[in-house]
Amino acid sequence: MAGFLDTTGWKLYIVIGIPLIVAIVLLIVIGYPMLSHQVTPAAGGNRPVLYPTVTGTPLTIRNTPGAPRTVPATSGTVPGPVTPVPTSLPQSRTTISPVLTTAIAPVPFSLSVTPQSASAKPGDTLTYSLDVLHGEGLTGPIHFSLAAKVLFFSQTYDLGTIDPPFPKNIRYDFTVPGNLPSGVTVNGVITATGNGQTESEDISLNVL
Repeated sequence: MAGFLDTTGWKLYIVIGIPLIVAIVLLIVIGYPMLSHQVTPAAGGNRPVLYPTVTGTPLTIRNTPGAPRTVPATSGTVPGPVTPVPTSLPQSRTTISPVLTTAIAPVPFSLSVTPQSASAKPGDTLTYSLDVLHGEGLTGPIHFSLAAKVLFFSQTYDLGTIDPPFPKNIRYDFTVPGNLPSGVTVNGVITATGNGQTESEDISLNVL
């Protein structure tokens, strides 16, 4: 009887011990990896989230030369070619501005008197030529005068005014005063004034 109990106890230990050892091994193999991860409770419940949520960036579309661009298909849509975006810039309009012409500045005039020296008797008439040289672009008139002096006698004569355009020539007839004694010399200055400019020429007359 004692031998039977000893044999039965040994068998009982084997039947109970082996499953216990297997259970411990499984607990170590399966439970350790689960405990090694950081498990956080799920919102609104006590059950742990076994797998963390993984976030990622949208798939980048690569444009291969010669192939149409496509986008990933979504639920309820059929993927298809995407209309390419034009890469050329629109042509700009060229505006031609009118060229402004600059007005030509007025040209100063000069005066020439012919003859500058002459001889005549009292009562004779001499014809003087007054030439306005240059003066292109002048818009105002030019006035002429003669200042004559002989001995102690002097006299100023108004020779008149001429209007543009210039250049221009005028003639003036001068009569030698009859009361001048012979042998005297009359010295004169013809002056032209206009457009803010004054020009003059000296002349002389010998009385015969």
